[in-house]
Amino acid sequence: MSGGLSMMRLVTLTSLMDTIEYNFPILSFESLVWSGCAGLVLGALGSYFTRRDVGALVDKLVRDGIDSPERALTLAEAGFAKNIPVRLALRTGKPLRRMISCANEDTFETKKHGPIRRFFTGEAEHVQTDLTTARFYLTEEMKYRAQTRYDTKGVTPLHLLLSVALLIAAAAVALYAAPRLIGLLDSFLTSIES
Repeated sequence: MSGGLSMMRLVTLTSLMDTIEYNFPILSFESLVWSGCAGLVLGALGSYFTRRDVGALVDKLVRDGIDSPERALTLAEAGFAKNIPVRLALRTGKPLRRMISCANEDTFETKKHGPIRRFFTGEAEHVQTDLTTARFYLTEEMKYRAQTRYDTKGVTPLHLLLSVALLIAAAAVALYAAPRLIGLLDSFLTSIES
């Protein structure tokens, strides 16, 4: 074998990390940890705003007793006409859209699915809901399920800030502790190898 290396030699984690950092400087351990932390922070922000706004819509429908097609409201009447998280959550196929019913859905245009969506969903077409004229209501059967899923209790800016702070602290601890743990694991593997 060239260089005296045997096929059975274990690759240590330290040499692997050095190889990754040498060949792919963008993929350093530090950048991976901070990228993961940034992704989790963005997820927490998205979850906070979605749960807060969608939960407010569900609370309004329940509080005002909007539980039949005759009492259904448009988003403008409910005060959510320009609310992006609510509009996104009410698109066809989303969990909220499966819970909240549309009183005038039969008036909307039917669109054909493309081949990829047809393959994964098994559906050939879907109703394209016009969110400006759609009238929504929450049936009695779906009320508990929607309230449970989109409960706004405990969704406060303080909880969001604490979550973000904990994520950043966990990333910093990981950056501090990981090299030491890798060193311990490397020495353990080296002692097994020899």
